[in-house]
Amino acid sequence: MSHPQIDKRDGAGAPDLLRSHYEGNRLAQEGRLAEAISQWELSLKDAPRSVSTHYNLGVAYYQKKDFPKALAHWETVVALDPGHGEANYALGLAYCGQGLLDHAIGAFQRHLKTKPNHPGALNNLGLALAQQGRFDEAIQHFVGAVKADPKHAEAYYNLGTALYEQGKLAEAIEALSKTIALQNDHAAAYHNLGLCHERLGDCEAGEKAFREAQRLEPNYAPTYFNLGLLYHQWQRYEDAIANYLQAKALGFDNSLLRYKLGLVYAAVDKKYEALKVWQSALTEDADGPLAAEIHAQITVLFT
Repeated sequence: MSHPQIDKRDGAGAPDLLRSHYEGNRLAQEGRLAEAISQWELSLKDAPRSVSTHYNLGVAYYQKKDFPKALAHWETVVALDPGHGEANYALGLAYCGQGLLDHAIGAFQRHLKTKPNHPGALNNLGLALAQQGRFDEAIQHFVGAVKADPKHAEAYYNLGTALYEQGKLAEAIEALSKTIALQNDHAAAYHNLGLCHERLGDCEAGEKAFREAQRLEPNYAPTYFNLGLLYHQWQRYEDAIANYLQAKALGFDNSLLRYKLGLVYAAVDKKYEALKVWQSALTEDADGPLAAEIHAQITVLFT
């Protein structure tokens, strides 16, 4: 994701009215962000309609993850200059950070009117649409992003993920493979590639992808759970148990994992281990969607 950047022009020869603004720019360039913010806030007292000062304050607060203040300054920029493309792009990012997806979509669309081939805006617009489940529209924008920037690894990753959600697995594999070709340490791309192969029943390719994801991101619990599912499907039960338990140790502990773990214990005739893990699932979620199935499995196991 490309982020908005502070305007760091030094203001040589600028009128005294803008001295605080350019002093803020100098401090920001030196990495003294808190002091820069103080200077820009001071500058607004003299020039409250300064588009560049409001824009820089928005960037600074965005970098500090103070999204409400960032939004306030960038909204002021757009109110003063509706065609300010960079402010609309920045607004889109901040709205996403606040979960305001409709607002984000509108801001990115306004930015794209001035810069229709901006890969960052196309990619982030696609992300916002995907979060709303609007995958057809999201895919169009991800495709636009990689056309505008064929080396945009994250756009390929997002494209592959959206295609996976639509069940277009061959196309998803192609996009995720391009992500990896551009960025071979992209753990999430390997993970999602594993999901694609798992759904296609290609256990060997799925295992390879999940194992690489584990190597790159050893503490990401869902990879262990999904590799456990693959081994379970492959009837490599001891490997499935090991991965389910590792996912559980890393915090991925829910009734679905316990249900699956119980099934594998039952498959290797570890009845009481299965019973124990199923009972723990029922204790935690007695009325959950898997409760009836767990009761049925216990009945079968001990009949």
